[in-house]
Amino acid sequence: MTTRQRLIEDVDSWLARDDISVSDAINSIILLAEDYISTDVRLVTQERSTTLMVDGRRVQAPANYLTYRVLFLDGRRLKYKTPEVIRESPEWRGGGPLASFSIEGGEDDTVQFVFAPAGTAENPVEVELLYFARIPPLVANGEEDDPTNWLLQNHYSVYLYATLRAAAEWVQEEQLEDRYRAKYDECVARLSRSENRKRFGASAKVTYGSPRTVV
Repeated sequence: MTTRQRLIEDVDSWLARDDISVSDAINSIILLAEDYISTDVRLVTQERSTTLMVDGRRVQAPANYLTYRVLFLDGRRLKYKTPEVIRESPEWRGGGPLASFSIEGGEDDTVQFVFAPAGTAENPVEVELLYFARIPPLVANGEEDDPTNWLLQNHYSVYLYATLRAAAEWVQEEQLEDRYRAKYDECVARLSRSENRKRFGASAKVTYGSPRTVV
């Protein structure tokens, strides 16, 4: 099984060094690599579904929330509006069924869904949220000495090139950093095509909605 320890040993091997895996910077290097990955990679295995109980204007996103796919109410898709537009909409002032939502920051650096009209404690509304969850990190936390996750085990090249890119930046090797950035970008593009095939297979893509989008 491919693990964190295998990854950091390979970084030393690929860069022909023996000091990166034992340096105090290795956790920072992996964190930087995972920051690249969390920004660029969206996997089917990251998809989650949960229920939000809307009993007011705001509902906090799940702790592992990364980005949303869609919100449903009784089989009807809620419409996203920017924070400015949702406050200008007629439903913001109340009345009628739940119609739209926005996404804003909240206290303690949380992500919150903002609804219009606002829900009430007397008659809360259940909204189904489909979203992408964060990939579990590889930084050792004392509970698991040599952690792993699905991406590391199944698409090792993405993790390896992301970590090599971060390590090359740490050792200030600009040519290596550029090389591994290009390799990482190539792997992410290939992975995205693979993930799309999981969802659609060989079927033709269909457009939905207005404006029409390909899904």
